[in-house]
Amino acid sequence: MFKRILSNLLPLLLCMPYMLTISNAVASEKAYTLASGEVLHDPTKPVGWGKRHVVSQARQNHHFTLNYIRLDSGHKTAMINGKKVIEGSQVSGAIVSKIKQSSVTLLLNGERKVLRINKMLQMKRR
Repeated sequence: MFKRILSNLLPLLLCMPYMLTISNAVASEKAYTLASGEVLHDPTKPVGWGKRHVVSQARQNHHFTLNYIRLDSGHKTAMINGKKVIEGSQVSGAIVSKIKQSSVTLLLNGERKVLRINKMLQMKRR
């Protein structure tokens, strides 16, 4: 029994230092330097990988697309930016304040923004 356990664990124990070296190399984001001073970078690493991009709320470009409005038996729902919303819910940082038959009013940073349904031109039948 002991020999069986040892025979199963021995390959893992022998590979452990190699596995730890690989995981440490992957986890560390440092570049390797040759004796000549040349710095080696990973050519497969995507540009900007690991850099954090911070976008402040004031600089965000809020774009809203009103997909549809549905009014039936007192229930008012709309879809904005692909998200189903009701009055009082939030979408992309804005609060849905009013849903009407052809428009939705949003409150964004204390300002009102009205989204309207674009009426499609009807196709003529031949």
